[in-house]
Amino acid sequence: MKIVACIGFGDEGSLLSDCLGHLFSIGVDAVVVTHMSRSDADSGRLRTQFDGRADVALLQIRQTDAEAFEFPQAMLACAQRQFAPDWLLFGDADEFWLPRGGSLRARLASARYDVLQVPRFNLALEAGPDGPVPRDLRHAEGPLMFVGGPTNDPELIAGAPDHRWIAGGVGRKVLARAAMTARLALGMHDVVPPPGTEPIRAVATDLVIAHLPFTTLERFRHKVQGIREVLEHHGHRLRGNEAWHWRRWLELEDAGRLDEEFRRQLLPPETIEQWRAQGLLQTPEQYFARAAAEGTI
Repeated sequence: MKIVACIGFGDEGSLLSDCLGHLFSIGVDAVVVTHMSRSDADSGRLRTQFDGRADVALLQIRQTDAEAFEFPQAMLACAQRQFAPDWLLFGDADEFWLPRGGSLRARLASARYDVLQVPRFNLALEAGPDGPVPRDLRHAEGPLMFVGGPTNDPELIAGAPDHRWIAGGVGRKVLARAAMTARLALGMHDVVPPPGTEPIRAVATDLVIAHLPFTTLERFRHKVQGIREVLEHHGHRLRGNEAWHWRRWLELEDAGRLDEEFRRQLLPPETIEQWRAQGLLQTPEQYFARAAAEGTI
């Protein structure tokens, strides 16, 4: 059984090495890394980092290129062509897949499904005297995830001025058999199977994704700069409320409030303890135990 991860990144360069190391530690065999680059200098540094590695394939796409919006399809094609996978995992460099027991391979060995939707939760950031203090994935108790918040949407943000975006729910990501993966849906939240096939679908109860959307103010500023460039070139391809939070962050930047938005995501220690007591913040093991007790996500 060969497991191949398809990982995209833009602003998450500081997390990429940790992300790949973690993926290999849980049983992934190879990784396709797709860099949404903004300069040739970025591309050169990345090529040097992965030069000579047989278990990492690198794709580099300029954000301004016409095919940038379809990068998941290019990533999928590369994975199938170069590594002949049995299973495909789709994510970003700021996402850490956490299987119960630590082995993704063990989770898939007896899988009776073809497509697995994997719950994804934002990680808590504690406010410290020198800035944010992210909960380490290797912390003895495990990272703290926002598991009880409502799904973020424009109406929620508009109706609750004190709501922190980081505390809201985010969409699941997907793990699928390669034979059942013809295309990827927008945002890599689902796969489109080959015509005429009906894959067996399931929702994971023993696997979660810890999402680290914020780390430093500098990274957040860089992210929003990239978002502006992407929307300028590809915004016409989005429909309805797709990427609404991106547009909101651009509005906040234009209003000079981006730093304020970042600071709002940080939790004082007393808030962390309060939300833990209420069950809004849980470690992966606490989440797995709850899912097992309830028999469902």
